[in-house]
Order: sequence, then C-alpha cells, then structure tokens
Amino acid sequence: MGTVRAPEIDLEKGVEPEEEVNPTQAFFNEVAVLRQENKDIQAKIQIIRELQAESLSKVTDEETAAVNNQISAQVAELSKMNAEMTRRIKLLASKTKEDSDHANHVKLIEKEFKQAIHRYQEVEVEYKKKMREQLARQYLIVNPDATEEDIKKVQEEGNQPIFLTAIMDARREQGSSALNEVRNRYKEIQKIEQTMEELADLFTQLNQLVYQQDVAIQESEDKARKTAEDVEAGANTLGVAIEHAKRARKNKWWLLIIVCKWEKLAAHDCDADSLADINVLQLS
Repeated sequence: MGTVRAPEIDLEKGVEPEEEVNPTQAFFNEVAVLRQENKDIQAKIQIIRELQAESLSKVTDEETAAVNNQISAQVAELSKMNAEMTRRIKLLASKTKEDSDHANHVKLIEKEFKQAIHRYQEVEVEYKKKMREQLARQYLIVNPDATEEDIKKVQEEGNQPIFLTAIMDARREQGSSALNEVRNRYKEIQKIEQTMEELADLFTQLNQLVYQQDVAIQESEDKARKTAEDVEAGANTLGVAIEHAKRARKNKWWLLIIVCKWEKLAAHDCDADSLADINVLQLS
C-alpha cells in the first residue's frame, strides 16, 4: 500500500499554504471584488443622503450637531472607499495593457464607479442647495430687511459681522439660535465644497486612466498588426525564394542533359534526330 504524502505546512505561519491561482482566475476574482465594492459605495451614498435629509429636518442645535457628526463620519469612510477603489482600478488596469478583453472588464468597472461618483455629486449639490436656502431663512429671521447681497455674503463667506449686527436688533435668544444655525450650515457647506473637489479629482484620475488604457491597447493592436504584416511579408519573400530555387534546379538539370547530349554527339556521328533533340531542349 502506497504512502500518503502529508500536506505541506508553512512552518512560519503554521498553516497549509494556499493553492496558487492562475492569473486569469485572479483577474476575474479581483473584478468580482471591485464590482461588489462599487455596490457598497452606492449603498454608502444612500446612507449619507438619508442622513442629510434628517439633518435638514432637525430643530435644535444638539440634534443637528449629532446628525452632522454622523454625516461627517460616513463621508470620511466613503472618501477612503473611493480612494481605495481608485487605487485598485489603477492597479488592475496596469496588468491589462496588452489584453483588450480584460481591459474591457476594467472599463466596465470604471464606468460603474464613475456613475456612483456622479450620483454622489448630485446628492452633495442638492444638499448644499437646501442648506443655503435654510441658511438664508435663518438670516431673514433676525434681519427681515436683509438684501440679496447680504444673504449671498452670509451663504458664501459666513459673514458673521453682518449677522451679529442683525442680532443686536432682534431678540437675544432667537438671534443666538439663528446664529448657531448659520454657523453650522456654513461649516457643512464648506465640507461639501471640499468633498466636491475630491470627487472632481477622482474624475480626473479616472479619465486619465481611461486615456492611458486606450493608448496602451492601440499600441498593442498596432504592434500585433505590424507583426502580422511582417510575417506575411516574410512568407511572401520565402515563397519567391523557393520558386527561384525550383527554377534554378530545373535549369541545372536541363543544362546537364544538354551537356550529355553534346558529349554523346562528340563521340558519335551527329545525325538529324540528335540535333532535333538538342534544338527541342534548347527551345524549352
């Protein structure tokens, strides 16, 4: 009875080493992981959207601050997910420069990821718009006579001196609460603008990656086409050389036959039939 070989054990890790995965299988495993990661990103965007809607509906400063903290945590986590997704797409793309089929799979992931980023941008733009509207309402509470220019300054610059001046003419408690609301909304607007800049940068990176992939694939296709043309040209040249060699061998044999005929005639009397044979050979 044969001896059963014990499985190899990694002495450092104390576990059986994993079986090697071929490159093609490894590629498609990574594709599956990235597509799932993209779904997780989309789910995270929806969570942020729901929290933003909740933040806009809160009344007290404490409630608003609590929800905004949750939003900040989710946004920070999503930012990390987006950065990691971009890094892994770049890495996968770098391994598929000369494989158009694999490159198409990477492009699909890029497309889905860009769609998620675009959706995130829409969510942030809508949230920013609603916060600006809410900020304007809070400002008008303590300064009903505010001009559009005053409101714009508060929305875009968080202009507290203008707001504090209005508070002096309003009830203290109401004005103080409104000021806190303006401060909170302005801070959130600043965070959104930072997020929008990050998303714009991601778009730029992905667009550059798509361009680089297209260039690499085109170069690979051009190289393959040039190789095919060279092979075809080489085959044609070889065919001509073979044909020339065949003709040379044929001529060699005809020359040998003619020489033999002449030698035969030199040894014997030349008759009419022999001369006719020679003439036929020469003409052919």
